[in-house]
Amino acid sequence: MYKICKTQQSYKRQRLIEDVLVQMMQKEHFNTIKISEICQKADIPRKAFYRYFDTKDDVLYAAVDHVLLDFAEICGFSDADKFFSNVEMMEEFFKFWKKRINLIKALEISNCSSLLVERTVYLENNGEDNTLYGLSANNELKERNVFTYTGLFSVMITWIRTSNKTPREMAEITVQILTNPLFETKECS
Repeated sequence: MYKICKTQQSYKRQRLIEDVLVQMMQKEHFNTIKISEICQKADIPRKAFYRYFDTKDDVLYAAVDHVLLDFAEICGFSDADKFFSNVEMMEEFFKFWKKRINLIKALEISNCSSLLVERTVYLENNGEDNTLYGLSANNELKERNVFTYTGLFSVMITWIRTSNKTPREMAEITVQILTNPLFETKECS
């Protein structure tokens, strides 16, 4: 488990440790990285590490959670006066993740990209007001949110791996996917 920081200084140090781990993961697999190496690269004593995190896994969870919470903040849900079309909202989604490509690539190298989904579900069920995105504590709505975001994460990861499309192009494709039926239905004769 990672600690919730109360001061700006401790928050900065915690984020530094997270950033160092993500940088290291861009070059080597998560399982080969040692806490002592993280501390050395972050230029902090090992004792300080344990002030913020219990384990190396907790550093990774915190890094992913903080990005997911940053994402939730910019989704437009917190700005009721601002209206986004579906394409604009999806474009913001792809722009956001393109700026965080280092995290996605680090997760990919260590076969940890599923953490985006796992941590979304965790935060959706355990976050403030019992919902990550602040929409509703209604279980049906939470399930829909998790379904939507996990699907979007899959599309985003595939895009980062293989596509040279712009965020706008991906937004248009994604909106088309989301507005069409999921399954083709055929008439029985």
